[in-house]
Amino acid sequence: MRERRLHARSNFEHEIECSCASDSTNEIFKGIGIDISEQGLGMFVFRPLTKGQKIMINGNFQGSHRVGFIRWCAASGKDGYRAGIVFGRM
Repeated sequence: MRERRLHARSNFEHEIECSCASDSTNEIFKGIGIDISEQGLGMFVFRPLTKGQKIMINGNFQGSHRVGFIRWCAASGKDGYRAGIVFGRM
Protein backbone atom coordinates (compact mmCIF):
# COMPACT_ATOMS: atom_id res chain seq x y z
CA MET A 1 0.00 0.00 0.00
CA ARG A 2 1.39 3.39 -1.01
CA GLU A 3 1.93 6.06 1.69
CA ARG A 4 -0.30 9.07 0.93
CA ARG A 5 1.03 11.42 3.59
CA LEU A 6 3.24 14.29 2.48
CA HIS A 7 4.93 14.71 5.87
CA ALA A 8 6.30 12.09 8.24
CA ARG A 9 4.35 11.55 11.45
CA SER A 10 5.85 11.30 14.93
CA ASN A 11 4.35 9.65 18.01
CA PHE A 12 2.35 12.16 20.04
CA GLU A 13 0.71 10.51 23.04
CA HIS A 14 -0.87 13.42 24.93
CA GLU A 15 -4.30 14.31 26.25
CA ILE A 16 -5.80 17.13 24.19
CA GLU A 17 -8.77 19.44 24.86
CA CYS A 18 -10.81 20.35 21.80
CA SER A 19 -13.97 22.16 20.79
CA CYS A 20 -15.87 22.25 17.51
CA ALA A 21 -16.91 25.49 15.87
CA SER A 22 -20.20 23.98 14.70
CA ASP A 23 -21.30 23.02 18.22
CA SER A 24 -23.73 25.64 19.52
CA THR A 25 -22.89 24.53 23.08
CA ASN A 26 -19.13 25.18 22.66
CA GLU A 27 -18.60 21.92 24.53
CA ILE A 28 -14.99 21.16 25.33
CA PHE A 29 -14.11 17.49 24.98
CA LYS A 30 -10.94 15.50 25.48
CA GLY A 31 -9.07 13.36 23.04
CA ILE A 32 -5.82 11.44 23.05
CA GLY A 33 -3.18 12.38 20.53
CA ILE A 34 -1.67 9.45 18.67
CA ASP A 35 0.62 10.98 16.07
CA ILE A 36 1.46 14.40 14.65
CA SER A 37 3.10 15.93 11.59
CA GLU A 38 3.69 19.40 10.26
CA GLN A 39 0.25 19.38 8.65
CA GLY A 40 -1.93 17.18 10.82
CA LEU A 41 -2.77 15.18 13.91
CA GLY A 42 -4.15 11.70 14.49
CA MET A 43 -6.22 11.32 17.64
CA PHE A 44 -8.63 9.09 19.53
CA VAL A 45 -11.89 10.68 20.75
CA PHE A 46 -14.99 9.47 22.57
CA ARG A 47 -17.56 11.07 20.25
CA PRO A 48 -18.13 11.00 16.51
CA LEU A 49 -16.81 13.93 14.48
CA THR A 50 -17.92 14.97 11.00
CA LYS A 51 -15.64 15.24 7.99
CA GLY A 52 -14.97 18.92 7.26
CA GLN A 53 -15.93 20.03 10.77
CA LYS A 54 -13.74 22.85 12.12
CA ILE A 55 -11.99 21.94 15.36
CA MET A 56 -10.06 24.08 17.81
CA ILE A 57 -7.34 22.48 19.89
CA ASN A 58 -7.41 24.38 23.15
CA GLY A 59 -4.63 25.11 25.61
CA ASN A 60 -0.93 25.24 24.97
CA PHE A 61 -0.64 22.91 22.00
CA GLN A 62 2.78 22.92 20.37
CA GLY A 63 3.28 26.47 21.64
CA SER A 64 -0.07 27.87 20.44
CA HIS A 65 -3.74 27.17 19.89
CA ARG A 66 -4.33 25.25 16.67
CA VAL A 67 -7.24 25.21 14.29
CA GLY A 68 -7.88 22.31 12.00
CA PHE A 69 -10.51 20.38 10.11
CA ILE A 70 -11.65 16.80 10.49
CA ARG A 71 -10.30 14.92 7.49
CA TRP A 72 -11.87 11.60 8.51
CA CYS A 73 -13.38 9.86 11.54
CA ALA A 74 -14.12 6.15 12.02
CA ALA A 75 -15.39 3.99 14.87
CA SER A 76 -12.57 2.37 16.82
CA GLY A 77 -13.41 -0.06 19.57
CA LYS A 78 -16.61 -0.09 21.58
CA ASP A 79 -16.94 3.58 22.58
CA GLY A 80 -14.28 5.44 20.64
CA TYR A 81 -13.39 6.99 17.33
CA ARG A 82 -10.14 7.50 15.51
CA ALA A 83 -9.93 10.85 13.71
CA GLY A 84 -7.51 12.59 11.40
CA ILE A 85 -7.14 16.37 11.57
CA VAL A 86 -5.53 18.59 8.97
CA PHE A 87 -4.20 21.90 10.32
CA GLY A 88 -5.21 25.14 8.61
CA ARG A 89 -7.54 24.88 5.65
CA MET A 90 -9.04 21.73 4.22
